Amino acid sequence: MGNWLEGFKKYIRRGSILKSEICDILIGLQVARLRNYIKVIFESDCLYTIEMILEISMNIPSMTLIRRIKEVRRKLQEVKFQFVPKEGNMND
Repeated sequence: MGNWLEGFKKYIRRGSILKSEICDILIGLQVARLRNYIKVIFESDCLYTIEMILEISMNIPSMTLIRRIKEVRRKLQEVKFQFVPKEGNMND
């Protein structure tokens, strides 16, 4: 287990919570790449989002964003996505 290194906030216009979660992960990957991080762990309390990225879910809305996540993910050495229940989320 690593240490918390960085967080961010960004205003995302109107949209679904799911789209917001997906955008958060994409932005996080982009930040990790800009900071030259090579190993990244993403924690989310939205299991559906993680399933979409890992292709466990067959019904994938926001496909363009998912595709962009996968493109940036390939440029990092190791990226893990973990489900963390809301009560275990360190940001609350």
